[in-house]
Amino acid sequence: MRTNKAPSGEGYTAHSLQSIKFNPTVGTIVIAEHKEIKFNCSISVPNSLINPDSAFISLWKNGKELLDADRLAIQYYLFDDNEISTMISAFSIINVQRSDNGSYRCKLKVNSDEIVSDPILVVLEE
Repeated sequence: MRTNKAPSGEGYTAHSLQSIKFNPTVGTIVIAEHKEIKFNCSISVPNSLINPDSAFISLWKNGKELLDADRLAIQYYLFDDNEISTMISAFSIINVQRSDNGSYRCKLKVNSDEIVSDPILVVLEE
């Protein structure tokens, strides 16, 4: 069996990094105003590529990072074995408003590269 991992953690190329992707998640959320949305993003990354102290999944809406949104709650989970770390970020937006409509994406920085999830579309019912 061939592996991309050298014993020192070296040997990963940009090509093998491209094979690291977020796990599929909900594509579209249709919700009524003033309800709560919950969704998560998860990804598994070889331990040799991440610094567990600084690696976290960030949430972006329409191209802008959501840092201090007052109605956004984020919980981070890290599951680590000898080879792979699985990171999960669970997001919830309470009291959904029209301004929450949009395209959300999760991002993870690995070295100088950014891994981006498929979009999660939030659509408020009329």
